[in-house]
Formats: sequence, structure tokens, C-alpha cells
Amino acid sequence: MLGGAVAFYFIHLDSFESLENKLLSETGKLKQVELLLEQEFNSSEANMTALLKINREYRKELEKLEESSEGARDELSFIEPKIKKLNEKLKTAETESSQKEEEINKIKSQVSEEGEKIPPLTAQRDAVLENLNEVTQSFSTVEENWRRLDQNFSSLNRLRAAVRQTYIDSTRSLMEEIVRPFEIFYGDSTEVEIENISHKENGFFTKLGMEEGIRSGFVFIVKSDEEWSEVPIYLTCSLVEKDYSFLKTINSYESSIPSSFRVGKKLTLIRTAELTNSFDSSNLDDKKSLSQTDF
Repeated sequence: MLGGAVAFYFIHLDSFESLENKLLSETGKLKQVELLLEQEFNSSEANMTALLKINREYRKELEKLEESSEGARDELSFIEPKIKKLNEKLKTAETESSQKEEEINKIKSQVSEEGEKIPPLTAQRDAVLENLNEVTQSFSTVEENWRRLDQNFSSLNRLRAAVRQTYIDSTRSLMEEIVRPFEIFYGDSTEVEIENISHKENGFFTKLGMEEGIRSGFVFIVKSDEEWSEVPIYLTCSLVEKDYSFLKTINSYESSIPSSFRVGKKLTLIRTAELTNSFDSSNLDDKKSLSQTDF
């Protein structure tokens, strides 16, 4: 066998040489590949280191996210009931919204119906405005006439005031010229109070005297009540002083002073004409004496 191998070696010596050259070439290529693999390994190792570093950073971020996720879970568990309530409210709101939409549609239909009524109303408004313009013009004319009348009335009022003032001034000047004597006139009334009664003289004293306008001989008719008596009572002043006087009854049918006269009673006296008969006459002359109907 050894001989066979040697013979085979020499027979194929040329092919072995070519294989050696090829082997050397492939060995060089292998070394290059090994060098590239070594470089790639070094690069891969560097990349691995970088990846590990990134992985550590990712783990840290993941831990932070896990911690924050726990809080988020708690917050989510707290928020979920609220979300349910909000969903329920949302459903209620949607139901109400649908109802409101129906109402809005009804209102829109009503608005459209009312919109159809607007043109006739507009025409009516225009007619009313036209009538208003006519009325306004008429009012302006009437107002102008009223202003003229008011001016005339103001002129007449000023004239009336001037005439009235002239009348008042003239009346005042004329009244100042009238001098009234300080006595009780015929028909004037005065009030007296009975101070003391004299049955002997059929009369009474009162505190009214000359200063109140009473004079001796004056005759008065008595009004003792609100209503006149059927038979009047006459008094005459038989005595008068400064601050008192004596009034005596002069009715012939009265033998004494009337029983209604008493101390403290107040009488209203009205001056009348003097009687024609004297105190001693038995009858009064009704034709020449004055009664309440003469005033």
C-alpha cells in the first residue's frame, strides 16, 4: 500500500502543487476572514456593551413605569366609578337631548307657522302706521290750535288778573274811606250771658256795655234756641255803663222775667227797631214792630 501511495503521489505531483497553491490562497483568505471575524466580534462586543447599557436604562424606565402604573391603577380604580356615573349621565343627557330635539322640531314647526302669519301682520302694521301718520298730522294741527288758544287764554288770564287787582285796589281804597260807627247796627247779633237777675225790674245784668256797642234805649229780640220761638221776647237796654248793662223785658203779656232766663245762660240778641208803645201799654203794635221775618 505504501508503494501504491508513493506511486499515486508522483503521478499526481502536479495536481498536488496546484492544490498547495490553492490551499495557500484559501489560507490567506481564511486569515482575512478570521481578521474580519475578530473585528466583527470586537464591534459586536462593543455593541453588546451598548445594548446592555441601554437595557439597564430601559429597565430603570420600566421600573419607573411600573411604579407610576401602580398609582395609575389606583387612580383608575378611583376614576372608574366616576366614569360609570358620567356614562349614566351621558345616557340621560342623550335621552334629554333627543327629547329636546323633538321639542326643537315642534318649536321650528310653530315658528314656521307663525312666520306665515308675519306678512298679513306686516301689511296691517303698515296700514296702522299710515293711519298713525295721519293722526299725528291731525294732532300737530290740533296742538298748534291749542297753543294759540293757550296763548289767548294766558293773555286773557293776565288781563283778568290785572282787572281783578285794579278792582281790589279800588275796593280797598273805597272801603278805607267808609267809617263804621262803633255801635250795634239793626239786624246785628251779639251774645250775652246773664250775670244777675232782677225779678222786681223784670230784667238782668250782663257784662256787655258801651265798649261792645250797646247804647241806652236799644231794643233787641231774643233768640234763645236754634229755632225761633213762636212768641218772640223783646228786651230793651234801660241802663248802660262802660262794661255792663241792664236789659229789661218789654212784653206786655209777661208779668215777670221768663222762667227760661237763669244765671249763666247765654242768649243771642238781635237788634231790632224800637217798639211804638211804651212799657206800660197793654198791647204791642205788631204792624210797627220788627220780628224775625224782617231780617
